[in-house]
Amino acid sequence: MDLLTPEQLSNYLFRVNLSILTVPVKPDLQTLCRIHLAHVQNIPYENLSLHLSKANQQFPGIIIQTGSLFRKIVQHGRGGYCFEQNLLFAAALKACGFSIYLLQIRTLKGPAVPVPDALRVHMAVGVVLDGIHWHCDVGYGGKGLRLPIRNDLVQTSKDGKFASVSNKEDKTYTESTLCSELYKDVQDVWQAAHGTCSGYGHRLRTKSTSENTTENTTANTTLQIQLPGLFMQALDSKGCFQDLYFFHLQETKFPEFLLLNWYTSTCPLASHLNNTVVAMQTPDGRHTYDGKEFKVFTGTKLAWSKHAQSEDEVYFHLKQLFNLKFDAA
Repeated sequence: MDLLTPEQLSNYLFRVNLSILTVPVKPDLQTLCRIHLAHVQNIPYENLSLHLSKANQQFPGIIIQTGSLFRKIVQHGRGGYCFEQNLLFAAALKACGFSIYLLQIRTLKGPAVPVPDALRVHMAVGVVLDGIHWHCDVGYGGKGLRLPIRNDLVQTSKDGKFASVSNKEDKTYTESTLCSELYKDVQDVWQAAHGTCSGYGHRLRTKSTSENTTENTTANTTLQIQLPGLFMQALDSKGCFQDLYFFHLQETKFPEFLLLNWYTSTCPLASHLNNTVVAMQTPDGRHTYDGKEFKVFTGTKLAWSKHAQSEDEVYFHLKQLFNLKFDAA
């Protein structure tokens, strides 16, 4: 995976409405949080090249090399699905001077699917800052993270207490103090991410004693930290935490994602070939499109919806809600 050139990084920051940052960019937590939030609120999650004629004519197929991602997402104002989003984000972070690694993720479709049977068809980005591992994911769509979350700080007991499972610190946190403590140095970014958007929240948990998360793997890792498998959870519309995905803190090299991307974008059984998905977070909620209906959410509540009656109407709403353009590439 190539990093972005200084000129490309400047163009990327302009694309995510962060031209206030000038290159070279200081690789600290403030910068990481600002870029993460700006990315998810300005670049839509979408797989339209697999479903819409104009989108496919503009960019046929899904190519995840850095140059192709920059051309599609930055220069032509498109979005992408998880591999595209997180790889461009990772290339930008590397260009900023961050220490990053790629993570392979098993997406969960409810408690009926055991972890070993869940497909590794998602990815995320790990960032190391002052010895602390931060989990970044700008490629999950509308219910994904708004800000990075610490990879080593997880819910470790039924009473909602959080502690570091990597022994980085002795401190424990409650649900109510977790965010204010973790983001105490970036309160302005936290407020921008969650101040006007109720009902959004994420956390990590370890497995329970009854869950089988055993994986048959002999893969090597360059990470010097050993953690158990972790579940990413998000609040649902009822205010309850539900599992989104499962992962180990184990680095995955870029070539492995070439194979995963080939399966995801070409296999007739793959979810992306059978489902149109467009989603983007907004300051007060999210916008979505499932191939049939456009929806606007304020917080977790549906504020507006529209069934498109024609192809022209589809492209109109894609422009209005997601700022997607399908000019000739």
